[in-house]
Amino acid sequence: YMDAIACHQAGFINAVATSGTALTVQQVQLLRRYTDTFYFCFDNDNAGWEAGKRGFLEVLAQEGFVRMVQIPSGKDPAECLQSHGGFSDDVSVKVPDGVSGKSSGENSVGSFGRAISGARPFLDVYFDRLFEQHFSSDGSESAVHIMKEAAAIFQQIRSPVVLDLAVRDLAKRLDVREDSIYQEISRDKTKSFVERIGKSAKSE
Repeated sequence: YMDAIACHQAGFINAVATSGTALTVQQVQLLRRYTDTFYFCFDNDNAGWEAGKRGFLEVLAQEGFVRMVQIPSGKDPAECLQSHGGFSDDVSVKVPDGVSGKSSGENSVGSFGRAISGARPFLDVYFDRLFEQHFSSDGSESAVHIMKEAAAIFQQIRSPVVLDLAVRDLAKRLDVREDSIYQEISRDKTKSFVERIGKSAKSE
């Protein structure tokens, strides 16, 4: 809870903590009463990213939107706020509507506020991370690896519009046909189904 406390002390009063790394269905249902846009700020490590992926799918399933806050310094919000503060004299930076970043006597935001203002859609940041981790000049091998990992996320996206936009974006980045990605998604769904049937048969 220290991150949420630090955010409130700095004036970001809409911050909440997930109590661990997992965002639950019940938490999303509760928060959806107040907003349809979620700003994720999990730890910038593998565990944080896995929590972000799971949370993204939970929010998406309830017709919400997710933006990723990429902290400029430090592993978490508390460290960033301690190092750089929540506010600065840069009046050109404004936080999005519904995200408070002001305290008494302050009308601008600093390093953490700029990170919120510059938060990007989850899949944009996710694709960037995939390419940083796996893309290389060898071409086909890294493209297949990226496509397979992305397909595992895509097969869980229920919205046809969101899926179509995501596939279009990835196809453009990889310079491949969109139907190639859809084929990979279909293959991944079939494999998952067969694996579930196999596990069910073994348990009987």
